Amino acid sequence: MTTLAAESGLQLDTLPELPSNGLTDNIRIVVVLTQVESLAELSAASPDTQFIAVALPNLTPTPNLTVIAPVTDLTDDQAFLGGYLAALISDEWRVASVTDHGSVLDATTRIAFSNGAKFLCGLCRPTHPPYPGYPLGFQIELAAGSAERGFLMDELRNNAVEVVYLQPGLLDAELAGLMVDRGIYLIGPETPALAPTSTWVATIEPDPARVLASIWPALMNGESQGTLQMPLHVTVHDPAKLSPGRLQFVQELIGDLAGGFIDTGVDPETGQPD
Repeated sequence: MTTLAAESGLQLDTLPELPSNGLTDNIRIVVVLTQVESLAELSAASPDTQFIAVALPNLTPTPNLTVIAPVTDLTDDQAFLGGYLAALISDEWRVASVTDHGSVLDATTRIAFSNGAKFLCGLCRPTHPPYPGYPLGFQIELAAGSAERGFLMDELRNNAVEVVYLQPGLLDAELAGLMVDRGIYLIGPETPALAPTSTWVATIEPDPARVLASIWPALMNGESQGTLQMPLHVTVHDPAKLSPGRLQFVQELIGDLAGGFIDTGVDPETGQPD
């Protein structure tokens, strides 16, 4: 935002909340990053100001309100990328997803992850045992105790899993720390506090800066952009494991998913294959 404002000759101000009595007339663009209940009314009251709602749910675009959809609409894309990336950095496709048992997100993540890995490795057959049929999918309750977590660790070890993709929310179950202790490489849509450790490889997360930069000239011309998909970005925490060359493959895949050239093979609203 600092760069975009400076290049446009605008002054950038950061506010904790929008004023309840409306905006002054000299405001050109407002980027809203937190929930504002009266946003629709405020934008309607300031027709000469372009508003951009970033990752806020349940909003309808208007002639001066652009909506950048929340990344929750892309959970299947994230998991598909996670599967592809896990297979890409593994030695012999020994990869698995770990998901919260019983939810729609659980099914979406397992199917999309598996499809993403197979998109890279096909049959995913290692040359040496064990041969459990990679990619694998394991489920665990968010509130699982030490016994259940220990059982999962044993399953990962017995199946020689090298790389794991963690579903959103499972970092709260302290699973990541246990896997790091076992030397398992990790990928996920959230960056935990343990990310500086050598086994957290990458985070697949939203990239609002890229979409803001792409639509900024139109916003400066007073042109709303309707509803836009939130782009994804891979933040690398272990460049030795995820080299620039490998990252380029992933970035090309992100573009193909966003452009509709590749389908994840699952409906994220139902968790059913499509």
